[in-house]
Order: sequence, then C-alpha cells, then structure tokens
Amino acid sequence: MAQARRTLNLRSRATLLACFALALGLSVPAGSSIYLFGRMIEKDQQHTAEAIAKSLAGASELAVAVKDIDELNRLVHTFANDRSIKFVAVYDAAGQLLASTRQDDESWAAFQSGEQRGRYFQAERDVILAPRANEFEPLGEDAPGPAGLSKKVGRVVVGLSAEAGDTAMAQQMQLMILVALLSATACAALVYFAVANWTGRLSDLVGASERIAKGDLSQAVKQDRGDEIGQLAESFDQMRQSLEARDRTLRNFNETLQEQVRARTHELACQAQELEFARDRALEASRAKSEFLANMSHEIRTPMNGLIGMSELLLDTPMSAEQREFARTIRTSADALMVVINDILDYSKIEAGKMRMESILLSAQSVVEDAAEIMSVRAQAKGLEMIAEFEPGTPAFLVGDPGRVRQVLLNLLGNAVKFTHHGEVYLRACLSSETESTSTLRFSVRDTGIGIPENVQPTLFQPFTQADGSTTRRYGGTGLGLAISKQLIELMGGEIGFESVPERGSTFWFDVPFAKPKEPFQIEPPDLSNLRKSRVLVVDDNQTQREMLQRLLQSWGVSNSASSDAAGALALLRRGLDQRPFEIALIDQQMPEIDGIQLARAIRGEPALKSCELGLMVPRTVTVSKEQLRDNGIRLCIPKPIRPAQVLEGLQMLLRGKPEHTFAPGANRTRNLVPMEFNETPARERPERILMVEDNLVNQTVAVGMLQRLGFHPEIANNGKEALELLARRAYDLVLMDCQMPLLNGYDATLELRRREPPGKHTVVVAMTAHALAGDRERCLEAGMDDYLAKPIELDTLREVLARWLPEGPTSEYVSMPDPGGNEASLEPERLEVYRQMKSPGGGFPTMLDKLIHMYVTETQALLDEFQKYIEAGDLQTLAMRAHNLKGSSGTLGANRMKKIADEICASARKGDAQMLPGLMNYLRREFNEVSVRMQALRSPSPAKPRGAAH
Repeated sequence: MAQARRTLNLRSRATLLACFALALGLSVPAGSSIYLFGRMIEKDQQHTAEAIAKSLAGASELAVAVKDIDELNRLVHTFANDRSIKFVAVYDAAGQLLASTRQDDESWAAFQSGEQRGRYFQAERDVILAPRANEFEPLGEDAPGPAGLSKKVGRVVVGLSAEAGDTAMAQQMQLMILVALLSATACAALVYFAVANWTGRLSDLVGASERIAKGDLSQAVKQDRGDEIGQLAESFDQMRQSLEARDRTLRNFNETLQEQVRARTHELACQAQELEFARDRALEASRAKSEFLANMSHEIRTPMNGLIGMSELLLDTPMSAEQREFARTIRTSADALMVVINDILDYSKIEAGKMRMESILLSAQSVVEDAAEIMSVRAQAKGLEMIAEFEPGTPAFLVGDPGRVRQVLLNLLGNAVKFTHHGEVYLRACLSSETESTSTLRFSVRDTGIGIPENVQPTLFQPFTQADGSTTRRYGGTGLGLAISKQLIELMGGEIGFESVPERGSTFWFDVPFAKPKEPFQIEPPDLSNLRKSRVLVVDDNQTQREMLQRLLQSWGVSNSASSDAAGALALLRRGLDQRPFEIALIDQQMPEIDGIQLARAIRGEPALKSCELGLMVPRTVTVSKEQLRDNGIRLCIPKPIRPAQVLEGLQMLLRGKPEHTFAPGANRTRNLVPMEFNETPARERPERILMVEDNLVNQTVAVGMLQRLGFHPEIANNGKEALELLARRAYDLVLMDCQMPLLNGYDATLELRRREPPGKHTVVVAMTAHALAGDRERCLEAGMDDYLAKPIELDTLREVLARWLPEGPTSEYVSMPDPGGNEASLEPERLEVYRQMKSPGGGFPTMLDKLIHMYVTETQALLDEFQKYIEAGDLQTLAMRAHNLKGSSGTLGANRMKKIADEICASARKGDAQMLPGLMNYLRREFNEVSVRMQALRSPSPAKPRGAAH
C-alpha cells in the first residue's frame, strides 16, 4: 500500500508538472492572440467612429455654416435608434453646442467633463466649408463674403459604444480557454500513463534506499534492464557495499573515539573550573580596586583636609612676611598634591567607563578666556606672557561639556607654563569645520618651552609618561594629564595631537565637535560707529600680543598702529600729530627698560600729546595703585590676559569722555588672583545652631575654625550615635555629617534621623566625605542628606553651602566669576551678559535680559508651587516632566545649581523615590531665592522719569 501511494504521488507530480509546462506554453500564444485580437477590434471600432464623424461632417457643413438648428437636429437624430452609438454632438467654430443626441448619459457626462474615456470610442471631425466652382466666383483673399479659402465652421463629435468589441473579445477568450483546457487534459493523460512505466522501477529503488537508511545493508539491489534506471540501481548496490565496509571501520573508530572523548571531557571540566576561579579572582580584583580607590580617596583626603584647611586658616591670621610665605608654600604644595590625587581618580573613572559628558549650552569664548585667566597667575609669576585669542567669526554659543573642555585646556596650559622658562604661552580657538547641526572648534596651546624629545613623542599620550625620568624629577607630575585629556577628547568625539621641536617649544591642539543650539542666538552687534572713527596705538613688547590686539581692532574697523617699545611709541605719536593723531594708546605695563607707567608719564609730559587717552594693560600679579594711574593720566586699566569684551567697553568708555578713572568690566571680579591678606574684621556673629558630626580630631579642628571664621559656634558629636542623642534633645538649623565614623556612620545616622522626624519637620543635613568617586553624591542624597561637601573642605566652599541653607538675607552685589578652584557658581553673569546685548522682539523691556529674567522668575515661582502640589498628590510622573522643563530654562540662563537640583528632582521622581523630594525642594527654594535676588541685581536700571511725570 505504501509503495503504491509513493508511486501514485510520483506519477501525480510528473503529470502536474507536464500540465503546468503545457499551460505555461499555451498561455503565452493565447495571451498574445487575445491581445492582438483586442487591438484589432479597437482599431476597427475607432475607424467606424471616424467614418461616421466624417460622413456627418460632410452632410452638415452648410447647416453648421448658417446654423440651421432644425436641419442639424434632423441629421443627428438619424443616429438615435443606433444602439452602438453613445452620443453625437455638433459644435460651431466657437465651441458652442448646436445639436446633439445621446443614448448613454454617463458617457455624455464623461465626455463633457473631459474625464478618461474607457467605455466608448470617440471620433472628432472638423466641419470645413469649402468653396464650389459652380456656386461662387473665386474672390481675393481679403474679399468679404463666403467666397475665399476653405475654413473651419464647426466640429462634429461621435461616441461609439465599445460593447460590440467587448462581446467579440469575450467569445474569443472563451474559445481560447476551451482549447487550453482540452490540450492540458490530453497532455496529463499521456504523461500519467507514460510515467507509470518507470515509476514502478523507481519504487524498487526507493524501497532499497529505505532499507539502507535503516541500516540493512545485507540485501543486494538488482535491476534487469541496462537503461539509466538500471545503472542507478547498480550504483546503489555499489554504494551499499561501500557503506557496509565503512560501517565496520566506523564501529572500530567509534570505540577509540569514545575513549578519547571521555579523556577530553575530563580535561575541559578541569579547565572550566580554572576559568571560573580566574573569573572570580578578576571580579574580586576589580572590586578590590574600586574599594582601594575609595579608601585611598578617603584616607588621603582626610589628612589633606587638615593640611589645606589649617593652612587656609593660618593665612587668615596675623603673621610675619616669612611665616606667611611658609604658609603659602604649604598651601601650594597641598594644592599640587590634590591635583595628583584628582588625576589618578579621573583616570580610574575613565578606565572604569564611569565618566559622563554633559550636553549643555556653553560659551566657548568664556571657556577659553576663563582658562587663560586661571593660569595667568602662574604664567605671570614666571615672567611669561599669557595670551588668549578667540578668532572673530567663531560661533560663541554651542552645546557641549564646558567643564571637560576647560579641564583639558587647563591641563595643556599648565604643562605649557610648567615647561616654559621664558617667552609666552598662546591659547587660540577657531572654527575648524561646520555642518548643519555641528560646529567643530580647534583649540591650540603654543609655548616657547623646552619642547619634547623625538624618541618620547610616540608614547606621550600614554599614562604615566613624561619626557624622561630627569624631567619628571625636575618638574614633577604624574604623567596622567595628557592621557586623561586624550580620553576626554575622544569621549566628546574629538581628536587631539601636537607638534614639537626640542628646545623651541610645542603646540598642542584638539578638535571638538559641538552641537549647535536649537534656537540660534541673535546677538545685537555693538555700536562701533564712534570707535571706527578713532585711531588706536598698541604698545607691547610681545609680538604675539601686539598682533592679536591689532587683529581684534581691525575686526572692529579701527585704524591702528603698533610699537614694541616706548621710543617707537613716542615716535608714532609725534608723527601722528602731522597726519592723523591717535585718540587712544593701549600700553603694556611690563616692558623692558621703560615700563607702561613711565611711558605714560613721558606722554603726559609732552603738551601736544595730552589729548591722547591712555589705557594700561596690567598682569594680574602686578599691583598698580589708583594714585599711580591718576597721577599719570591713565583712565583705563585692563587686566591681562586680554578679554575682547573688556577692551571694547574700555575703549568706548574712553571715547565717551568719562572723567573718572575706570577699570574695564571684570577687572576686579576674579577672586584668588592676588595674594590673600589678613582680614582683621571679624565675621558677624550668627545665631543659627550647627551640629558638626566628625570623629577625626584634625577635621574637627579645621571645621570648627572655619565655622568660627564665618561667625558660627558649632557643637560637636564624635559619631552618629552621639549626633542622634543631641538631635533628640535640641533642634539644630544645620548638621554637618561625616560619612565614615565608628559606632554609627553618617548614612545610617541620617536614615535614622529621617525616620524619627515628625511630619512637617526637616533638619538640613550636609554630608562631609573624603570619597570622591562617581555615585558618592547620589548615595548621600539617597540616605536623606540634603547637600554634599567633598574633603578637603575649603573656606569658600563651606561659605557657599552655608549661604545656600542659612542665608543671611538678600544681597544685591554683583555675582562673582567661578573661582579657579573649580567651585561652581550659583549664577553665570557672563552668560546673562549675552542676553543684555540681544534685541527684545516683544518690546516693553530695555533689553532681552530684563525680559528673560522677568519670565524666568515669574514662571519658576509658579513651578515651585506646582512641584509641591505634585508631591502631595503623589503625581511623580508630572513632577519629573515639569522638573525637566525647569532644568532646561535654568541651564539656559546660567543658573547652574538650580539646574542640578531640578535634575536631581527629576531623577528621584522618575525612580519613584519620594523620600528625597522634601529635602530637595527645600534646597531648590533656598537656591531660587538667592538666584532671583542676583538676577534682579543684573537687570538694567529703570530709565529716570522726566520731571513732572505722573507718579
């Protein structure tokens, strides 16, 4: 039965295959015949329609010419009974319908609307009125009347039905299908009986193959005929014999192989155990490395906290000059050690893949100028010229990570200053390339230092690499700075490189792609009309500085000249009296032989040159008193390194003729750039109660000393257990909580404090920890702490944290720049200064800055009220969305801490962690109060009302 089913299946398949081949063979000619037949019918009907149109056009030419409507109706109605004609229409030469008849309204409507015609054949014929020799005499071409050339008097349109053709086509298709079916049936029958002859023999071969497949190799395969099937049967039998011999060989080999597999399996099991053990050791080593870094950070930062804190307190006490120099040396050495520690931790973060890049709005020009300003003190202390140039036309506002770009610049500038003994350090930024969405900036740092030996250059960016061992001993450093810089640049998608000639200097450069802001800034250009009419003289012995200032003045359209010394400057000023006098002279203070003040005195000594306004460019390490400036007729003092905005505003102030002595904007706002002097004025006594929880005696002494300098009188607890006991007896305004303590650490103590606190009460807890790895701040906040202080603690940092949580009251003083120590300012006035120069499209405010501050303060106040409602209602999803909006607006206006707090609220809300939200909200409100006051101080003063104006 099975053999019969298999034979039938093969026969059926062969039959179907033949029928398919026949159908395929018949379909092509049948289809071609049908297509050609259809085209023939279409042409025949089209010719019929054209013949009818031609006949009607000839019969109606006179009736159309004289517009005999009755005659035309008679003519067209002769076709009314012909079912093959859909419609007939006669038009005059102007296209007006004269007569028509139609049997199919749908076809008539399709014709009138001009739609695609598919159900009828249309023929058109012009009605031509031709002259006849027996009726008219030939007239001239211009003669009036019906005589003359043949002319078109109308048009006939005939629509012929396609039904006759469709009927013929249907009959033809039926005939073709019938022929194809009969042919296919006959072929299937022939193939079925033909296949039956050889399928039986193939079935025997199938049976033999099934026996071989089951392993029965004993029965031979035989066939009586010598055709192809017989040869196939013989091949099958030979294959059977080969398989039988191979089967015997395989059985013997299998026995040997099984023994080898058992031995190999045992060996692999041993290797797997070794690999598992090695993996566990690697994981343990990684964990031990992380734990070691955390412990190292804690153990080193704890004594460093005492070293830096005590030296800072010591410098704020009365001392002799020698003692003060010793104390400054201690502080400088401690800062250098912290740089080494931070380099090692940064390298470890990058190696562990825990370094994250920010993507916020940044001012590339501010990043360049700030970095140069920070390093200028070290450079000027060595007698080096620090020059920073932001090439005109380079996009100022982009999106990226300003902190990491500044870190790389500071590293390159620090190396340049370290390895340069005379000459200059030149920082430049320019546009390298640009696309629709990104701008790639190139930053370069060029020095005139010792250069890099050629044998060291290939390995310079590898960790722990410096020029050579002697260089390391002479200059110090870990050799990690360039390795960290390279990895940071690569994380930002950029590239870093260098060029160096030994004993002649080096140039380090890096390209970083920045995203363009979604909404481009429209900065109103400054009014340069009065400046372009002036002539400026630049006096500086440094060629790079002179050329940079000249390029800057040329970009503003200012006519200028330059001199490298006092003699040349005086000669140019005297020569200008005969041609075009100089209105302003910008003079460098530090020049050989004759310095800037001496040159100014010489200029003021010549009556003919007294009309020239003088500006002095002074390094930040050089002290020039206001009396010296006033006595020598210098009304402008610009700090070096030069900032273009300071130069521009200073020149415009001089040209406006302000009589008083002035400094360029920002000249006195940078902190920690001059040696600290003892401040004998004690801080105002503060009534707030502070509890300091610290187990280390040195750290206690440092913190107490700093708090007392700020006017506080803290109480001390030696561990978390004592802190909880004190907190149970009395209330404190703020708790400074160390994280690592015996008996009860700071994390557990804070969790227990939060558990004990009644509803509505919240004690501010600020963490103090020597750990500085990624996640430490988050761990503190998750434990219920409100803020974070990393050791070693500096006085300015402590003052900022206390001002955030225990504000003395509103202040309106101008917000200072971020200090060189890297402490992040609450507000960036430089970013807001850009908006001051922007146009206000809505009107009603003196500047765009005033409008933005008004909108930000108003909307943020409303957002804070919304936040509280969302927290009370448990709507954390909406809270996260609204906090994200606040983060964006705060970042745009430079409210950095507001941005970070909003980001933490957003992250906590998304994680569903409602426990941290009350503390973060208190933090946010305090910070908003400070930011709003400082923003209001930056707004433009209201214009004075005219006398007699209504109040």
